Amino acid sequence: TPSQHFVAMGCGGCHLLGGVGVGVTGPDLNDLPDVAATRVPGEDAETYVYNSIVHPNDHIVEGYQSGLMPDNFETRMTEEEIRDLVAWLLDPNRTYD
Repeated sequence: TPSQHFVAMGCGGCHLLGGVGVGVTGPDLNDLPDVAATRVPGEDAETYVYNSIVHPNDHIVEGYQSGLMPDNFETRMTEEEIRDLVAWLLDPNRTYD
């Protein structure tokens, strides 16, 4: 499930998201459904989150350092898993399995 991928891929080591994650090296993702579409002009929320996962150094949120997030999720996850994770991250009613 997407929440299991979030944990298995180590996302919670740097990001906070509801009851999952303990890190603060990366941006807090709790408000992602509200802010994702405003981060990069011309990108909708889904495109921004997808690109942030597969090309994490293209757009760095102010106050955070580039080069810390792994840039190999495209080889560690299937396209479907990434798309499911994106949808889950943007779902304000996400559940944690």
